[in-house]
Amino acid sequence: MKPLYIISVIALLVIGFFIFNKDNPVSTLITSVLIEKDSKSLIADSSLIIVGRVETIQAIEEASTIRKEEKDIHTIAEVSVEKYLSTKEAEKKTIYIKTLGGTIGNKEMIATDWPHFEPGERVLLFLHKDTASDYYLVSGLRQGKYGLSDADQLGNNEEERAMVQKVFGKDMTIAELKLQLQ
Repeated sequence: MKPLYIISVIALLVIGFFIFNKDNPVSTLITSVLIEKDSKSLIADSSLIIVGRVETIQAIEEASTIRKEEKDIHTIAEVSVEKYLSTKEAEKKTIYIKTLGGTIGNKEMIATDWPHFEPGERVLLFLHKDTASDYYLVSGLRQGKYGLSDADQLGNNEEERAMVQKVFGKDMTIAELKLQLQ
């Protein structure tokens, strides 16, 4: 009888550890519907189109605007502006972009179709001002952010190049985009 008692106590301790352990990772998946844009609507929806470099990223937690009585994780990307291709606003040397998703400690929020940033990444961004804060948002979600090659080609990976093809109808460089913006 004692071995069964010991096994039962150990089983309860193990179950309790997994149920009450606050260090277990928590992942939240937020899905969205990506409304496909063409280059004209992406440009029209953007108050800024810039080339820049991601300097830092920082995750923050805020009250959710999409999930009642919950908190969401957002990533704030600090981007130093290399050049403005188009602007309807005052030019700044550094801008801050807010996207849904990120990681804080053992909590992770994954937001499908939202752009992701990496420090050191050189990017082309289609942006508009967030009316509720001083941050910028990426127009068209992931359709408005492209990594840049050394030759200023839009799209650093297969997924981004496919998005360039979809939005612009062909491969695109910054020089070709400038012509479209005139």
